Parts: sequence; structure tokens; C-alpha cells
Amino acid sequence: MSVLPASSGLAVAGTIPVLRAIAASSLAPRRADAEPTRVLVVDDEPSVREFVDRALRLAGFETAVASDGPEAIDTAEKLGSFDLLLTDVMMPQMKGDELARRLRHLDPTLKVLYLTAYCDQLFKAKVTLWQDEAFLDKPCTVRGVLEAVSLLLFDRLPTECPTATLEFPHGSTTEPEPFPAPRDVDAERAPALTSEGKPFTILVVDDDLDVTGTFARMLTLEGYGVRTAISAEAGLREVEVSHPDVILLDMRMPLVDGLAFLKSLRAREGGRPTAVAVITGDYFLDDAVLNELHGLGAEVHFKPVWLEELLRITEALVKTRH
Repeated sequence: MSVLPASSGLAVAGTIPVLRAIAASSLAPRRADAEPTRVLVVDDEPSVREFVDRALRLAGFETAVASDGPEAIDTAEKLGSFDLLLTDVMMPQMKGDELARRLRHLDPTLKVLYLTAYCDQLFKAKVTLWQDEAFLDKPCTVRGVLEAVSLLLFDRLPTECPTATLEFPHGSTTEPEPFPAPRDVDAERAPALTSEGKPFTILVVDDDLDVTGTFARMLTLEGYGVRTAISAEAGLREVEVSHPDVILLDMRMPLVDGLAFLKSLRAREGGRPTAVAVITGDYFLDDAVLNELHGLGAEVHFKPVWLEELLRITEALVKTRH
């Protein structure tokens, strides 16, 4: 179930070393005609689209992107045939399976990989997958995307990556994994409580209103007390007011970035340091910056982040407060 906004999405903790390894060694075999393997990436969430596009390009694929079905059809007509369509399912104007049907009408050899958190809705409308179609269930990692693409296109895994969970139709030797039960995001749960019997307070500091709003909603439904700030300066003021147990911190913000916020926070703290997780979309942070963040006691995770990953990060930090 897709529950986060366009600025959220795939869970990609540990992405930096993966992408650097990809950049150093192309994983994408060439076609028989020695041309690069071409992939059309279609997703209405910009961060997911950009993330998948970057991962595939660094792996040696030639890519084009589109934000919806009509744009994808127009792109295919302008740029010619693709080897693979990698598409979300639930999109405005045209669903992914309808897009796949139309593009395969133009090019029957096109392979299709559905990258979706809406597997239940995919199979309500589409009873079975056709030959050369597969799906990869969100959330997934860089490795998962590359393995799925490699398996579908070349029937083998890239040597640099461990096994992905990919669903294949028509008697594949790969056994399908059962889907996890959808999490009811509208049902309130028993709150996580401090030793004083109060809900733990989570401060979300991010200049993206979609991120702060969605994180706040998800965490509130989990029973946490949530405060938000859309700048580092506002976040530091909020710390003085609400004394949060956990801070979820963006890295790239105007004027004062996440690292400067964290340095200021630590300088002001007189007792036990607040638990902090940096959640950033900057996949290429310098090692020096990463080491400094870790030295200041912050975990580092990478956007896009989905509901289950958000809750796992938060729950792990809350446990450190007991």
C-alpha cells in the first residue's frame, strides 16, 4: 500500500556503497546488437522515478522516464522501442497494466516489470501476468531493483548483488513469496509510552511539507506524540519547547542544514543526548560527512522511506530511550 507522498518511497538504507559499486562496474549486459539495454521508467512519484532511473543508469542501462501513462506512450513513440517497461501500477490517467498493454501492442517483445505497493489491486484488475511480465513488491532496495531487472531481461542475477524477491508467472522455478498483510494506516494503535506513562515525542524536521505532514500522520496513528518543524532553526526552537525523545532530521535544508542542526543540538544538550535519525535524499554524502554524523550519534537512512521502514527506524530509536 503506497502511503507516502512523492518525496517518499523506496526504502534504501545503505544505498551509498551500493551505488558506488554500481558506478565502478556496469551490471547491464549489452544486447546482441551491442546497443545498451533500454528501460522506460514510469512512476508518478518523482523521488521513486528519479531513484530508479539513477540506479539503472549507474548500472549501465540506457533509460528514459515518464510521470504517467500518456507521457510514457509519447516517449516511446518519439524514442523508439525499449527492452523493458518498469512501471508503477496505480497512477493518474492510466494504470500501469493498461500502459503495458498499449506499449506491448506497439512492441510485443517489450518486457514489463511492475514496481508497486498495490499488488492486491494489480491482481484484482489483472488476474494473471503474461509472458515476460513480473512484479517487484515495494518496498525494495537498489539491489532488489537491479536483480529484478536482470532476472527478467537476462534470466540471471548480477554478480554484485544478493538475491531479490521477484514474482514470476507461468511455472517459473522461482517460488513466489506470499505478500505481507496490508497495514491498516487508518487504525490507531496502542501508544508507545515513556516510563512516566506518556507517549514518546517525535520531532520531524524537514523543509518538505509533504514529508513532515505524512510522517506526522503515520507516527500519530502509531500513538506517538508528534511535533514538526520545516527548518533547522524552527527545529531547534521546538526542541527547547517540547523536549522530544526522538528527532527525524532532513539533511538538505535552506540556510542551516541537518549537520549544523545536529552540532547545535549536541552543544546545547546537558544530559542524555536525544536519539536522532537523519533521513536524507542525498545518496552521495561524503564519507567525512557521514563519519561526522555518526560521531554525533545520528543514524543515517536514505529517502525514499516507506511506512514500515519509518516505523522500524522510529521504534528502534524509541527503544534506546527506555
